[in-house]
Amino acid sequence: MAEALDEEQEHSIQAIWKYLRKCLSQINASGECGTFTIMVVGETGSGKSCLINNLLGQDVAEEGHKVFSQTSTVEKYEMIVNNVPVVVYDTPGLSDTDAAKDKQHIEAVKNVLKKQKIQLFIYCQKLSENRMRNSLILTLKQYREIGVDWTQTIIALTFADSIPVPGQLRSKDGFDKGIYFAQKLEEWQKKVRCTLVEQVGLEQEVVKVIKIRPTSADRDDDLPNGEGWYIPLWLDILEILTPGEMVRFLEIQNGHVIVHLDEEQKGRLMKILQMKMERLCNKAKKLYGDVMSFIKTTLWPWGQKTQHEKSESKECAD
Repeated sequence: MAEALDEEQEHSIQAIWKYLRKCLSQINASGECGTFTIMVVGETGSGKSCLINNLLGQDVAEEGHKVFSQTSTVEKYEMIVNNVPVVVYDTPGLSDTDAAKDKQHIEAVKNVLKKQKIQLFIYCQKLSENRMRNSLILTLKQYREIGVDWTQTIIALTFADSIPVPGQLRSKDGFDKGIYFAQKLEEWQKKVRCTLVEQVGLEQEVVKVIKIRPTSADRDDDLPNGEGWYIPLWLDILEILTPGEMVRFLEIQNGHVIVHLDEEQKGRLMKILQMKMERLCNKAKKLYGDVMSFIKTTLWPWGQKTQHEKSESKECAD
């Protein structure tokens, strides 16, 4: 486990977070994310529940209020986490054998997207799979067609600690499980990106920035290469959220993750926070510009005319 932040570092990050929240309230950006909403996509048994439980710090199925949508293909959970309203939509993957059921599922998801702003999409598939099955590709295609925001999407390669290793390879002298894992992970990341471009039809530039991360059942687990998985995923999520959404997500986490960052991760967090603050400044500048433009085009001419009229009235009186 990484060393905790020293007092000065922790104060620095907390100060930035405090200032960020102050800026949000001043320009009324907090209204952009009153409820933090997650849509998690994947087949039954793909590790969706474990991943969401890790992100929210509680068992969604036990703590959340379960609400069914118009069809049983999409499950909705509502809960309060650290005073933040949270909604989770759990949606299954599509089948390549039951077209009628798939159509019903897609319509249910469309209805959700029409009514609800989704802050975070998470697509789960097992890293332990041997290939991209047709049902996985079909799900990605359909979600593209119904308008899923890929800039707000994380692809989670679940069960990353359970990649099967052929016995013949495992028994070889000098076999290194960590190296084998790294190679398999790279292969899968490349395979997913190629699929998104060649078969799903996403632009190359969009696919380049999609986050594809290995995950495990517990946030404290290490991957086979000895590295942790949770904090890199956590930082990826912070990076793709808007400033208001990021603050909400940090409130859900209640600052607990920050103390486990290593030096490289601390640096990345500082850059992400700086980027969000710059976005806030730009938003504030635009807001200021809009207000000034309104004043100049609407109020200012009226004010000038009024002053002129007053001057004329004064001259007549003299």
